[in-house]
This record gives sequence, structure tokens and C-alpha cells, in this order.
Amino acid sequence: RPAVLDEDDDPEALKGQVQERDRIIEQMRRSADVRHVAAAQEVSALKEQLAALTSAQQESLAALAERGVELKEERRRKADLVTELEAAKTAQQQAMQQAAKLHQSEAQFAELQKGAVGAPKNSAAVALRSRGAPPTAPEAAALAIFGDLEMGRSGVTLAEIGLGDMPTLSWLDRLLQGLSVLMAWRSDVRIGVFGLWVLCHFVYMVSLVYARFV
Repeated sequence: RPAVLDEDDDPEALKGQVQERDRIIEQMRRSADVRHVAAAQEVSALKEQLAALTSAQQESLAALAERGVELKEERRRKADLVTELEAAKTAQQQAMQQAAKLHQSEAQFAELQKGAVGAPKNSAAVALRSRGAPPTAPEAAALAIFGDLEMGRSGVTLAEIGLGDMPTLSWLDRLLQGLSVLMAWRSDVRIGVFGLWVLCHFVYMVSLVYARFV
């Protein structure tokens, strides 16, 4: 009587089961490899996104810092402009005050000049007439040329020729002005000064002739 073989004991069946199991394991391994590669790619993509976000954040922070510096510089420039504007306003006010003072001084000087145009000559003529002596030609010339010296309005001053800083020369200039006025005003003073000048030259010439021929 032949022996009946169990299905589980069939070598072909067992081989098929093993192959099926190996195939399932291979599919699971491939699936795991695919999931692993996908996970690795996803992790790499996430890392790249994180790096991009970090770089963008750093750029944003740098831009914000640069903007802050620009804002500080702008505020500083604004403060400087405000200070310069205040200084300009102050300078303008001072200039306006100086201009007003100068205009007032010019007006006063013009009034004084208008009032003093004929005053020296008229006062001198009145004084001469009160003494009973009419004004002569030298007296008129002296009044015309030197009549305003006391007012400080001579023809050319030492300051105009660059010698106004020398007090000794200024004193000598005033002395010579007074002497010139006195010589133009009085004939006896003219005769005395020129007589002294002629006498000095005469003594000098006599001394030269004496030293030469005696």
C-alpha cells in the first residue's frame, strides 16, 4: 500500500513557499530602500530649505542693521541741518541788525554831511566879518581845503595808504595838519616858517662857501 504524502511535506510546495517568502522579503526590502531614499531626499530638501531660510534671515537681519545705520545717519544729518539752519537764522538776524545799524549810521552821516557842507565857510566868514576883516583868498583856500579837518574828512588819510597803525606817524600827521591850517590861516606864521627855512638854507650855503674858499 503506497504511502500518502502530505502537502506540507511536498518539496515543490515548500520550495514555492520559500520563493514566495523571498519575493515578499525582497519587495519589502526594495520598498524600505525606496522609503529610505525618499526620506533621505526629503531630509536633504528640508536641510536646503532650512539653510535658505537661515541665509534669508541673516540677509534680512543685515539689511535691517544697515537700514538702522542709515536711519541713524539720516537723523544725524537732519540734526546737523537743523543746527545749521538755526545758525543761518541767527546770522541772518545779526546781519539784518548790522545792516539796519549801518543804514542808520549812513543816514546820520548823510545828515551831518549835509549840515556841514556850508557850515565851515559860513562860520569862518561870519567870524571874520564880526572882527571887521572880510575873508581873503588865502583864507578862502584854507577854508576850502582844510575846513573839514576837525570833522575827520581830509583828502587822504594814513589808513587809506596803509600807515594807520603807527601812532607816532599819526601824531606827526595831525601836527603837520594843524601847522598847515595855521600857515594857510595866518600870514605871519607863513612868513615865520618860510623865513626860518630860508635862514637855515642861507646859513648852510654860507658854511659851504666858507669851508670851500676860506
